Amino acid sequence: MKKLKVGVMASALSVAGFAAGTTAEASTHKVEAGDTVYKLSKEYDTTIENIVNENHLANPNLIYIGTTLEISNPNTNEVTNNTKPVESQPQQNKSVMESKSEGWTNYEFTHYTANCTGCTGVTSTGINVKGSPFYQGMRVVAVNPNVIPYGTVLELKYPNGHIEKAYAGDTGGAIRARTNLIDVLVSSESEAMQKGRVNGQIRILN
Repeated sequence: MKKLKVGVMASALSVAGFAAGTTAEASTHKVEAGDTVYKLSKEYDTTIENIVNENHLANPNLIYIGTTLEISNPNTNEVTNNTKPVESQPQQNKSVMESKSEGWTNYEFTHYTANCTGCTGVTSTGINVKGSPFYQGMRVVAVNPNVIPYGTVLELKYPNGHIEKAYAGDTGGAIRARTNLIDVLVSSESEAMQKGRVNGQIRILN
């Protein structure tokens, strides 16, 4: 959807891997379009931390199509003689890891509006948002569909602690180039300007 997007640049936050003391015989998974670390953790009944650790992912929000990942269930882990040592992470990562374990991931939020000159008012998935930034009672957001699939329901947490439910129903060129950025639809250009770009968190619901 052609849209007006505003905001100021802010730095991104990447997440390092976890240290572990045990290994297990792992399944292998070839990354396909639409796969995310969160989605794979549910599919293989494991944790995000486990996948990050086993595959030494520098950024759990960025996995490439065609990459083969090793995934094991932590409930079946057994100590073996082939356990691979993993460097422990700096102490300053502790709060980030605790946040991840609760399901929240650090993201940047920009804000855009469909009510502008030249804007079609229809998202890339066909939702008409000309009259409202909501879809089925949820805030519409633009996402990178290779990271967050279309139709995903998620929660947004703003720096002031406000949480609202959102629906992944749009995308854009700038969004597709990033793995930790979403664009939040608002009602007007002035509201988009006022909210600008902020550091927040998201949590996938389904």
